[in-house]
Amino acid sequence: MPSSLPPKERTKRYRFFFQQVHEALVPDGRFVLHTMTAEAQPIGPKILADLKFLQRSEFAGMHIPHLHELAAAAEGLFEVVELVNEREAFARACRAWLARLARRRDEAAALESEEVVARFERYLDIFAYTLEDRFFNNFRLTLVRKGGRA
Repeated sequence: MPSSLPPKERTKRYRFFFQQVHEALVPDGRFVLHTMTAEAQPIGPKILADLKFLQRSEFAGMHIPHLHELAAAAEGLFEVVELVNEREAFARACRAWLARLARRRDEAAALESEEVVARFERYLDIFAYTLEDRFFNNFRLTLVRKGGRA
């Protein structure tokens, strides 16, 4: 989702996504969405620089949604039957991937480049600490399609 869109337009686009999923499922069909969401947190200089890095180098122009945007877009189409925040598990996974990469860093740099490895290390570290600091969430939503056609 482009970050340049105003909130109402983003919600419309999320709604379109959920309508497409709704149409693809039979009534009472289940859909699992695994997604990052952002929380409204105070932003200091370090996190601002890191978010700009992510937006410029990894997710050019993309918007990480707030949970309320997704809920509004799915309203009337789906019932949320499970909402699990896997934030801590994903933060641990990022830390484990960082440690594993550190052990084989020379090999990774030889396969790709020093620049690619350094960028991936920064990416993993940013996601780990932003999850640990509760700036981002990592939700698994299980949705059940409500009756009739959209």
